Amino acid sequence: MESTRVDSYVIDELGGNLDNRILFTCRAPSQITTALRDADFTDIEIFRVPSEVYDNMPRLKERGVSGYHVRATVDRS
Repeated sequence: MESTRVDSYVIDELGGNLDNRILFTCRAPSQITTALRDADFTDIEIFRVPSEVYDNMPRLKERGVSGYHVRATVDRS
């Protein structure tokens, strides 16, 4: 996911579960592409899949967060 406002954020009780603390790190697609290429991944594809649930989630909207999916392969031959 990427954000126009934050580099990362913490949800202390993800899903309403106590002790379910998670750190979300936001990176631009270009940063992910570079990291994957540096790790020898090829055929990198980054695409957005619209989701009404996530697009309208208050905590994501207030942080300027939007999601994307990544598909990449690595040649192991």
